[in-house]
Amino acid sequence: MLLDRIGTDSEIKVTIICKIYNHKPYIRRTLDSFVNQKTNFRYEILLHDDASTDGSQEIIKEYFQKYPDKIRAILQEDNQYSKGKLIGHDFMHPLVNGKYIALCEGDDYWPCLDKIQIQYDFLESHKEYSAVCGITRYFDDEDREVLTPLPASKYAGKDASEQNFLNVPTAIIGSNTLMHPTEYIKEERYVNALQDSLKVGDIILVLHLFDHGKIFIMNEVFQNHRIQTRKNASNYNSIFNEKTRVEHSIAVVSSINKNLGDHHDLSKWIYHQTATYLSHCIKQNRINDFKECYAMLPLRYKKNPLLMFVEELPRLLLELIRSKIKNFSNYWL
Repeated sequence: MLLDRIGTDSEIKVTIICKIYNHKPYIRRTLDSFVNQKTNFRYEILLHDDASTDGSQEIIKEYFQKYPDKIRAILQEDNQYSKGKLIGHDFMHPLVNGKYIALCEGDDYWPCLDKIQIQYDFLESHKEYSAVCGITRYFDDEDREVLTPLPASKYAGKDASEQNFLNVPTAIIGSNTLMHPTEYIKEERYVNALQDSLKVGDIILVLHLFDHGKIFIMNEVFQNHRIQTRKNASNYNSIFNEKTRVEHSIAVVSSINKNLGDHHDLSKWIYHQTATYLSHCIKQNRINDFKECYAMLPLRYKKNPLLMFVEELPRLLLELIRSKIKNFSNYWL
């Protein structure tokens, strides 16, 4: 079902793209952060609900009736993600009116009500940039801040670095803070990269944007990201186990090198993913699972797994310490 009273409209400058699946506990806050954006231009909100079973579609219909001049919605009767469909490319991108796209998931929201105006003004006056992003804060289901904001403050107010993005945990670019020209996501090489790696698209998008220009990190919080802890959570880490996530990461590496080019050096990034999974398999006595994943690695990234593990050990220990601090903090809050 398509809820749409806007249709084709060349006056719209920005399209907000939001994918929704069983986000009923969060979707009102998400949609409020969209409809209350303050702009001097017209924008649209394009929603895709992938056959939610928790009542999310009823809330979407309610907001559509209230804001028909802003909201367009695709309401699926059958889950398309499970069928291997590219939700953005197959259903949403053909409907986009905006010159620029801004992204947000249905369980996250934007605390800055000038977000898309600020980003639009920047991109309009800085044509050498392919995207602009901001800072992400991380919260759990009880609205407790569970991680320090990313990217770290020392990276804000500057151009992003591809190598930092890939290899420095505190330099992560939140895709839900991004705004970029619509034309980039229609390129064949980008679509092919997504098709070769159906489950993980964030890193592919950012590297594709790096290929088109510079990315600027604004020193403003543009996203409150939800790390779901509830039972039957619908986020990526809750749906897929450790082995499947590593298999997806390996598929991403292969797809990027095949479709976006060998100039993207993903060696450290995939070594970290693989070493982390090796550590997990050692603890669980599931070395054969690790061997199956390791066999999937492209030849250019294969090296002694133990050497890989030793090289990544400092980073693994740092993540362990951070998780212990997080658990300790949550216990006392």
